[in-house]
Amino acid sequence: MYQLRFVTSFTRAVAALCFLLMAASCSPAPPENRVIVSLLVDGRERTFEYNTAITVGEFLRVAGVTLNTLDDVNPPTFTQIADGIRVTVVRVREEQECEDEVVPYRRQTSPYEGLRPGEERIAREGQNGVTQICYRVEIRDDVRAGRTEISRTVVTAPQDEIVYVGPAGELEAVSVP
Repeated sequence: MYQLRFVTSFTRAVAALCFLLMAASCSPAPPENRVIVSLLVDGRERTFEYNTAITVGEFLRVAGVTLNTLDDVNPPTFTQIADGIRVTVVRVREEQECEDEVVPYRRQTSPYEGLRPGEERIAREGQNGVTQICYRVEIRDDVRAGRTEISRTVVTAPQDEIVYVGPAGELEAVSVP
């Protein structure tokens, strides 16, 4: 009789446990930690939903975004994503452009006794020079953002104009002992 009572108590315990497990499986699952992430890249904005913790860099890889060396990512790629975060990728590229700048010649005068006072004679005509200036141009999402001078090269040096000028008037007498 003791054995029968034990089996019955054990059976009741097992039945109660099974009932609790079935009831637990029928109850709604606990809410997942869903994270909504907004992505702005290449002129398009998309929204993604995640339930795992990942960084911005991992998120971009999963979203199929390939980053170039100069691209600007905000927030940085090491940042953990959080609900409502907005990830922005600005495509950055650099170009080089060069332009020529005219360098004006200077005028040099030199006195010449063989000319009348106030008379001028061009001994050598001046010529302008040319300097090439090169810039690095930053382009952010197809918009020029700025330029920085990176080199300056003299292509042709200016040639000064030389003008002989007659004396301004009579010279003072100088006594020679």
